[in-house]
Amino acid sequence: MNLSDRHCPLVSVVIPTYNYGHCVGEAIESALGQTYPAVEVIVVDDGSTDDTPARVAAFGDRVRSLRQTNQGLSAARNTGIAAARGAVIALLDADDAFHLSKLELQMAYLAAHPDTGLVGTAAFSAPDRGWPPLPADPLAACEVTLDEFVIKSRFAPSSAVIPKRCFDTVGLFETSLQSVEDRDMWIRLAARFPTAVMPAVLTWYRLQPGSMSTNAARMEQFERVVLEKAFASIELRGRRVLRRKAFGLAAYSAAFMYYDSNKPWVALRRMGTSFLWWPGVFHVPDVRMPLARVRLTVAILRRLLRRSRPNASPGAGGQG
Repeated sequence: MNLSDRHCPLVSVVIPTYNYGHCVGEAIESALGQTYPAVEVIVVDDGSTDDTPARVAAFGDRVRSLRQTNQGLSAARNTGIAAARGAVIALLDADDAFHLSKLELQMAYLAAHPDTGLVGTAAFSAPDRGWPPLPADPLAACEVTLDEFVIKSRFAPSSAVIPKRCFDTVGLFETSLQSVEDRDMWIRLAARFPTAVMPAVLTWYRLQPGSMSTNAARMEQFERVVLEKAFASIELRGRRVLRRKAFGLAAYSAAFMYYDSNKPWVALRRMGTSFLWWPGVFHVPDVRMPLARVRLTVAILRRLLRRSRPNASPGAGGQG
């Protein structure tokens, strides 16, 4: 994109935050530091009780600050989207950050593909935030189909850029979902618009203990809700094979989360459910490595075997 061009559509970066005062400043700085010249930053404080208001106020009029009583992540995003002046919405969680060229590259892609309703990027979580080099063609992107989004989410929420007009068609984020709300939105958008992901690593996300993505039971519950909703839609109704594969992969994902939460018995039961739903093989990129379920099953059994040994610590972990 020619940055000397005066007609650069305004991008509204929406940053919802709740008690993330310790890191929201980094997110704001990454949005303000973009090479793309037309950016407004909207921070929606969802009833924080820490020093978030002071941290945001320190940026002065460079940031539009909105505050509401605590209503959850989806409601906070919706507040920001409704208040946005930009033609394009960029989502950014308060504990994540943008590469300085992220919006410039994504807006260049949207300019070349104006029918696109959602474009994400690759992301990484290295603690030192050492950005990988950009690929030779950073505007290259892969189409992401509705079927692929139903199988799994294909990029981090903070990587997403969405023309605001698309929300007029599909609606805002579902406030009844306490997690997996991003995947619900991607599915709705993919059912109506072309969607894509850029392989360039332009988004950094922070891994924090206690984050929503580490709550296995909640993630499992709401993933099922999102999938049931998706397969009740006109676009996916009657897709029995795809449904079995999607629920099989969801059970595998739950097994992995329970294993990671040191609940191997629950993990083993979810592995059984996964094979019942989908006895076939999952291939990369639906899973991260070949024979992923076999590998995880072996790891779960090894953990259970160690627990069964007489010298195993009786207080180590929970059995779910």
